[in-house]
Amino acid sequence: MQVIGVGIIGCSPIAEIHAKALRDIPGVKLKACSDIEAESLNRFCRQFGVAGERDYKRLLNRDDISVVVVCLPHCLHRSAALEAIEAGKHLLIEKPIALNVREGREIINACRMKKLLLGVIYQNRFLAATQNLRRIMTEERLGRILCAHLSVRWYRDPSYYTKRLWRSTIEEAGGGVLMVQAIHMFDLLQWLLGEPVTVYGQVRTLFQPVKVEDWACGWIRFKSGVVSDFHATTLHYPEEPALLEFIGEKGSATLQEKKGLLSLDANFIDGEPIRILPLQAFEAIENQDGVTPALSSTEGHRGQLEDYFEALREGKAPIVDGNEAIKSLGLLEAIYASSQRNTPITVQDRC
Repeated sequence: MQVIGVGIIGCSPIAEIHAKALRDIPGVKLKACSDIEAESLNRFCRQFGVAGERDYKRLLNRDDISVVVVCLPHCLHRSAALEAIEAGKHLLIEKPIALNVREGREIINACRMKKLLLGVIYQNRFLAATQNLRRIMTEERLGRILCAHLSVRWYRDPSYYTKRLWRSTIEEAGGGVLMVQAIHMFDLLQWLLGEPVTVYGQVRTLFQPVKVEDWACGWIRFKSGVVSDFHATTLHYPEEPALLEFIGEKGSATLQEKKGLLSLDANFIDGEPIRILPLQAFEAIENQDGVTPALSSTEGHRGQLEDYFEALREGKAPIVDGNEAIKSLGLLEAIYASSQRNTPITVQDRC
């Protein structure tokens, strides 16, 4: 098996998850990383024993790297991706694919023109809890879905924004709680319920001294007729697990996410319940001194990376390609537009 060389642009904590996950995938090797911050770069190089470059253009010029993973602030995704494509590299991009749908489409089209493989990270699709929930819904064990609910009630103090100033502006982050925190849950919602048709939303900056929203609510109507309400905020202290709830004719299912770990609780009017815990039970999370559990478990990323590299070897599309990734971004754009106009918006018009 020919070894596939990988380079990572951006030595952020999320890049560490990628590096750890890559260790577990046969036939794949992390060769180098890049970051403009010397301290972050040096720490990453020491931790993973790879070469480092302050300028990612030097990484793109390496012949032993065929896949580039982009782990940069949202505003830099487009430029880094297009330069990687120009250098002939296959691409993996951390969510979202770009700041907006227009930029995302530009990346998708550039990859298609160069016949390069594009994947976008939505690792929660690959966790045991979500895989089982999708199977339950595909098999219609809940019966016809009547309604759904999405909730992300987390807390971010002002230092969260001052540590990474790009998070505080629309121009650099693309949005606030919807774009940075809740987008994973919106991805799962549309993945499980299908095509969204119409949205109505309101977004506000209620408290934080930033330009991005810290509160959002509204509803989404899907092609199937199902309506889901949503509420997302970074003002809820103490924060609660993120929730996806589905109520059907034959039962209900709740997906909970806490610190990057997911559990499933499905109950049926006729039949035994299904309960799936993450690799580490929620109770154990609180006992990890100084460890952010989301950065200690690589289950979701490993599953998605395995799928991507299998697709690369077999010449097929990965499960989450650019066209899949653009769906949740278009949904969020529609919510922002709805809030701005104070009227329901057709989602397809944003994609």
